[in-house]
Amino acid sequence: MTPIQMKQFYNDVEHVLHVPGNLAGSHLSEMAVILDYKLSLEQLKSISADMAAVLKRKGDVFRNTRLNVVKWISDEQIITQNVPLSLLGIGRGFEDYDKMSHTGDKNIEVLAGRLKLFHARSKLMILISDGRWQVKSQEELQQNLQPFLHKKWIWLDANGNSKGRVSHFMDI
Repeated sequence: MTPIQMKQFYNDVEHVLHVPGNLAGSHLSEMAVILDYKLSLEQLKSISADMAAVLKRKGDVFRNTRLNVVKWISDEQIITQNVPLSLLGIGRGFEDYDKMSHTGDKNIEVLAGRLKLFHARSKLMILISDGRWQVKSQEELQQNLQPFLHKKWIWLDANGNSKGRVSHFMDI
């Protein structure tokens, strides 16, 4: 990530953290990073390291945060692991990458439903993806993004550009 990309990502994180009722106290209790396994291993490691560096500069906010790493392999295979932010920052947590079958056709509403069901407590969600997902049911996507997910979800693309909230790209 360039310094400008890092600043944009930092601003997007600030925006999400300052949504009313999101950041209680001086630290973040739980967050999720969603890794689209369609990206190459090098891209995932590089963007994850840059993302972790930006978040660590935030100070104590991310010190004791529970980090759920959600590996979006396919619509049928979405795996969650708890990995410390520092380990993700040095490229750890990707040991299973070569063992996974990567698919190109993924539906964002399936991922959103899974996040709503299992990660609703997360105050910040960061999707690292190239954005080549499908939307089969706009109604289902809107339903899964409500009531809070659409305010917490930031998209980082394959080049490290922060696109802001995912809902901005879903016509919601």
